[in-house]
Amino acid sequence: PAMLNVIDLGEDPKDLTDALMRLEAATKVPVFCDHFSDSGGVGANVLKLLNIGSLRQGTVYDVVSSLCDAYNLNMELANGHFDFSDIKWFEKIKAVVSKDTVSKWKNEYEATGYVSLDTLLEMGSFSPAQLSFALKSDASLATLAGPLVNNANVLEMLSMCDGAALANMMGESGVRSGYLNKRAFNAYRSLYQTAGFSGRTGCRIRLGSDIADNTLTYRVEFVPDDGSGTKKVEFAIPLFKK
Repeated sequence: PAMLNVIDLGEDPKDLTDALMRLEAATKVPVFCDHFSDSGGVGANVLKLLNIGSLRQGTVYDVVSSLCDAYNLNMELANGHFDFSDIKWFEKIKAVVSKDTVSKWKNEYEATGYVSLDTLLEMGSFSPAQLSFALKSDASLATLAGPLVNNANVLEMLSMCDGAALANMMGESGVRSGYLNKRAFNAYRSLYQTAGFSGRTGCRIRLGSDIADNTLTYRVEFVPDDGSGTKKVEFAIPLFKK
């Protein structure tokens, strides 16, 4: 975008989310942001107290700079979009997965040799970056980072499914994507962006597992209604060696 173009966000933003949405609408440039807020965001009244006069109106450069100042953000232009990130992202992300949670995962893995489905679903509730950091922070869990983080979008979808959907998913017929709850279906739709899912809106989803060669493999199968071929995603959990 032309950083010296003058834009107007329309009105004082209520919070960071509102500000970023208005910035995207005003510039026609996609906005991405990974921001960790402890207070729920800085409101318009607080922004005025900070004397950030160019937050709403000014050049693109001024508005973006004001946003970064107000919310402690960094910004990069990458592949035609604004990429905002929290200045203290690394320090904050370390605290997202608690030490108790990581210890619980570690204790189960070392005691049983594998990772239970319940633990796998809990792992799916964290972002790929959070999960990667948590697993790599422990020597016993580090080997799991690759297979789990590489398919974190599928793991996220599974974590959002309710008990009935998971039960049907583990049956022979699986569960139809249209029967997923709203959060799980939205996560399923995000899979359209990955190879093999483009344009497909309906399929049956099956979940299974087996143990072979000292490896527990969770297998998720997507069977499209259009008969274009089943896509399989596997999470291979190697046996923990004491």
